[in-house]
Amino acid sequence: MSDIQDLFHTNDTQEPSTEGWADKVRTRRRRRHVGAGVAAGVLAVGLAIPLGATLLRQPVQVASPAETQPPAVSPVSAADVCADAADLVAKRDPAQYADEGVKEGADRVWLCGDGTWGGPFEPLTVGVDEAVQAFLGSPMAPQDQACTMEYVMAYTAVFEYRDGTRVPVTGELHGCRHLADGASTRSGGEEFLTTLKNLWTAQRAADDYSIKIAPPCSDQTMSILPFDPQSVIGLQVCSLDGETWKTDELPAGSDNGDLADKTMASITDGSEESDDPMFEFATPQRRVQMFDRFGSRLTLERLADGRFLAFSDDGTMRFWTPPADLGTSLGLDG
Repeated sequence: MSDIQDLFHTNDTQEPSTEGWADKVRTRRRRRHVGAGVAAGVLAVGLAIPLGATLLRQPVQVASPAETQPPAVSPVSAADVCADAADLVAKRDPAQYADEGVKEGADRVWLCGDGTWGGPFEPLTVGVDEAVQAFLGSPMAPQDQACTMEYVMAYTAVFEYRDGTRVPVTGELHGCRHLADGASTRSGGEEFLTTLKNLWTAQRAADDYSIKIAPPCSDQTMSILPFDPQSVIGLQVCSLDGETWKTDELPAGSDNGDLADKTMASITDGSEESDDPMFEFATPQRRVQMFDRFGSRLTLERLADGRFLAFSDDGTMRFWTPPADLGTSLGLDG
């Protein structure tokens, strides 16, 4: 695991070494500048900007040649599948098991998060049988089990079959950590999610998938699948307007890829770990979101004192103060 990955994926409290990684970022940035004139209208990070569209505002397309796409590209989006799954779960009667439930033969699996955690944009198509067996092999939950009330995360894995049938499996990382597919309630919500994450990680290591639109600003600030700082393709600045998150326009002439590289390098070199609970969020709320080619986010929330706060996957808090020139380039002066 690289130094920058250690920074956001471990509990190591020692000052992280960034030797070599920032140099790689700068090398990538120089390559972008050299090739900037090759394809007019295409951003260095691979974002093609349609006429009339604002940088990183929906629907910003990500250039992705056909030959680099995974073998099977779904005609539906993760958002569509997750909305459909939520409707199916809402119609279930918790007092009886009426649904058919998970069975062998699924073609793919989708993973949906909750209000804070976002799932992957692409379906799992490799190791699907292993995912099925992981669920079917989970033990039945004891009856009349007493569960704690704390909340950590809820998720839904959606098994999709060739005939179009979808079977949602709800899971939780709190309480009794139950799994439910409408036909049974099982234990092992944490273990099942770990299996899914491992399968997705293996699939991602072997393909060239890339998101086609920038993830919109929303209440979701974390990603179920870890953010990969070495495949960052862009960033966006978000502001809370009433109860709605909106994407801010970056200053005119900004190169999003260059800004993403500079920002990631600055976070790597300049963020500090702390468990100090004495901080206050800025009003109105603003945040910077980095995203990798899979759509996983790293979210940095602006504080009243001008710093930004990011939570690592393990819950560790890191504080980052943007250099003055970078803050101006990101439009954070206002």
